[in-house]
Amino acid sequence: CGEQLCSSCKEGNEQIHPNSQMDSMVLSFKCSCPLIARGCDWLGTLGGCQEHLDTCGYVLEACKLRCGVVLQRDELKVHEKEKCTQRIVKCNHCSREMKFCELLKHLSKCPKMEVSCELKCGKRLCRENIPQHLKQECGMVVETCKLGCGVKMTRDE
Repeated sequence: CGEQLCSSCKEGNEQIHPNSQMDSMVLSFKCSCPLIARGCDWLGTLGGCQEHLDTCGYVLEACKLRCGVVLQRDELKVHEKEKCTQRIVKCNHCSREMKFCELLKHLSKCPKMEVSCELKCGKRLCRENIPQHLKQECGMVVETCKLGCGVKMTRDE
């Protein structure tokens, strides 16, 4: 179909001419998607196959967030939005944005995350307020009797 010759064969071979009718006929042949084995049921013409492949959901592509995952194009959007470890998420406590893979480490020290008092007084407050709580209000802090007897007791005692 057409001129499928190397430059040296074309040279001196004046009998070979492009055949647009043959090209048109071949490009109108019916074909299915080359990715039919993966489940694509597209049917069209040989001429339309490349255009179909440009948007076919069964083509394999690497995650654009560079996590290393390769998936079918139609699965990639869900992966990048909901499952990728490199997707950007926002901390529910402080609203800071970070990669999903960094979130767990961040939560272990997020100043706005509500935590229980480490002395188990039962109070829950933002991590950043724990020092103030321990210094001024936690009833479980052990102190020495203010009358000078040396007895140690919790603030609540």
